[in-house]
Amino acid sequence: MKNVLAPVSNLSELIACIMTVAMMVHIVTNVSLRVTVNGYVPATIETVSYYYMIAAVFLGIFVATYHEAHIRVDVFYNLFRKSVRHVIDVFASIVLFVYLALFAYGLLLRALRSTAHGEFVETIFFDLPVWPTRWLALAGMGLAFMAAGYIAIRTVRRPSSSGPGER
Repeated sequence: MKNVLAPVSNLSELIACIMTVAMMVHIVTNVSLRVTVNGYVPATIETVSYYYMIAAVFLGIFVATYHEAHIRVDVFYNLFRKSVRHVIDVFASIVLFVYLALFAYGLLLRALRSTAHGEFVETIFFDLPVWPTRWLALAGMGLAFMAAGYIAIRTVRRPSSSGPGER
């Protein structure tokens, strides 16, 4: 599974970075035009909200999950023995897996509904289709779900016994 997820994570990270830079260029261009010539780039808010942010956030969630880079609060965690910490890790990885599964399922239902209705947002000059981004969100969350499953299996299989005198 790692052989599949690692290159996909690298590609997702690259795409998320490209979308973040594209968002920055788009916004800076829009603001620059507004300040200098009282112009604008049509559909900036919609493009940023429905395309760039979706790619950056949902692919970013997958990358963070794969690299186990989510925020952790371990105020009391380090006070426990290694075997107790292992139980906590197993529980946390299973909860994450279930949460991401439910989130991905919700996104699947939303993507199906959105595609069936041909969802779009109205801009001043044109209708911007947003149903494709529902599938991008599902892809990112589905990949995060798979990464969480890989992490849960790896965590369960990791030895949990602590040696004499080890905490």
